[in-house]
Amino acid sequence: MKTSTEFKVGKHGIGYVSSSFISRIKVEEFEPVSAPPRAIVLPRNMTDEKIESELKPGISTLGDVLAVLTSENLEYRDGRLNLFYTPSCVVSVYWDGDGWRVYGWARDGYEWDGGYRVFSPATVSSEPMTSGPMSLESLDARLKKLESIINPSLLK
Repeated sequence: MKTSTEFKVGKHGIGYVSSSFISRIKVEEFEPVSAPPRAIVLPRNMTDEKIESELKPGISTLGDVLAVLTSENLEYRDGRLNLFYTPSCVVSVYWDGDGWRVYGWARDGYEWDGGYRVFSPATVSSEPMTSGPMSLESLDARLKKLESIINPSLLK
């Protein structure tokens, strides 16, 4: 798939593409993916350095970004930022009344708000992101996974 063809206003519900996205994305073609990677909700305000060192999201592709833009999961359209760490920049997308807004950010120490989502191919899971009730086993498994990536001093 061509970046210039897929990431343009009017396609996939995109209402705006920033010039920073266009200038920072160095990929002309990418492979689609069948489903979005797993989302990690930021537990607090965090810089890029903290996100990458503590949460270890791994590197996302434009296929991952497009999978969110085309997803049926309405939770992604709640107005919160959805962040993707690509090789050249941090891509952020969020939904507003006019469609998806697509930006490209330098990794320069910016602090992202707690509650934003970071999509992580490093934590791919078949379990969907939900805000509904969970089984005790599922909740226990998620807590163990979080304990392995969150700084233990934050849990006290």
